Amino acid sequence: MKSRIAPVLALLLGGCASMVNESPTQPPAAPAGWRNAAAVTPLAPATPWWQAYGDPQLDALVAAALAANADIAIAVERVAIARGHAGVADASGMLTMRAGADVQRTRVPRQRVSDLDEAGQLIFWDIPGYEENRRNVGVALSYELDLFGRVARARAAGQASLTAAEQDAAALRLLIAREVVLAYTDLRLAQVRLALLQQQQGLAGRMQHDAVARKRLGLVDRQAETSALNQGDRVQLGMLAERRQAAQAQARLAMLLGQDAASLPLADGPLPQAVLQVAPDLPVTVLGRRPDLLAAWQQVEVQRIGIEQARLLRYPRIALTGSAGFASNALGSFLDHDYLTWALGAGVDWLLFDGGRTEAEVATARAEHALAIAHYRKTMLNALREVEEALAEWQQAQQALPLLTAGEARAQRLLDDAAANQRLGRADRAARQEAELAWLEARLDEVEGQAARSRSFAQLNAALGW
Repeated sequence: MKSRIAPVLALLLGGCASMVNESPTQPPAAPAGWRNAAAVTPLAPATPWWQAYGDPQLDALVAAALAANADIAIAVERVAIARGHAGVADASGMLTMRAGADVQRTRVPRQRVSDLDEAGQLIFWDIPGYEENRRNVGVALSYELDLFGRVARARAAGQASLTAAEQDAAALRLLIAREVVLAYTDLRLAQVRLALLQQQQGLAGRMQHDAVARKRLGLVDRQAETSALNQGDRVQLGMLAERRQAAQAQARLAMLLGQDAASLPLADGPLPQAVLQVAPDLPVTVLGRRPDLLAAWQQVEVQRIGIEQARLLRYPRIALTGSAGFASNALGSFLDHDYLTWALGAGVDWLLFDGGRTEAEVATARAEHALAIAHYRKTMLNALREVEEALAEWQQAQQALPLLTAGEARAQRLLDDAAANQRLGRADRAARQEAELAWLEARLDEVEGQAARSRSFAQLNAALGW
């Protein structure tokens, strides 16, 4: 009979546990019309993408930011908290053992007792009150039988929350690296542009001097003199703007590194000149490695498990308990075998009625699950948008830079021709100055194009989750 009951009981318990299971969540599909979809996934870079710039100072700044950034420090602590919660969930399915000891002095009050004498008559007598010392020492054990998967689900939820926290930290590191590269690029661009504007300032001063002299000689009118003066003013305004841009970029870098801007001296330097390359066509599957998407999906899983945990409130909790120890009022015989006590037990805690609270818990868990799915979808669409925009900016920067470089080369040749013509007496100094001004403008456009390529490379790699 017993051999038949055990399989039936196991089948019933398994069926009850399966009734709690929530169907696996299907991830929202990416838009079918994403135009950059491709059949081949590009290989991950062998080194961190920011090292492609070939700038040791930039590498050092990124490393310092990843080690000292305040937001990353917060994310690391959140991971530690999630790991602690996961450890608590893991330990909830383990045997619990507690040890205890106590000493008590108690007074037993006077008691009246009764019994039958030899003749069968009921007699009464009094036991006077007395005081005694009692000593107890022992251990207690408890273990919850996870028949319905309550402990297993707590462990799964804890692990999913830990993974989500780790992916959030990875996403933040990617964001910080991108922001360091962007701030560094803006700083270098401002420094290079300021140096070119200083050259332009000297040229504008010479052109102003010549315009004033020609105006005195009657060779040019007031309009030419005013144009030269306005050119000098525009250069001055440009220099003020570049100094402001440099100060703001340095302040951004200092914040990212957790430092004071004054304690971050960076000497002037050029823009990174390395050849930057990325895969020209990118599939939707690259989004599977973005840490923000992975974190959002883990939150969906946490909430799905939350529905099952809410359903389990209707099911009983079964616990096994045991204890063993010594109890005695005589110190000399305290650990004697005759004073050994022990107990074994099993208990069931079953919620029968709660006024609809369990149903409300399940409904709340379902709403939180739906919210997590909506958040995941939003994160996915935002990731797709970032990849689209970053790819468009990268392609534009790649196509524009050769044109800007060619324009600078043509302006350089015109300047060389103007200088040669001036030496040969075929042109005056004004023609050479105009050619030099055109070359400086072309050079400013070229460095802006180089900075745009540098920025778009950082934004694209961060969008791809490398």
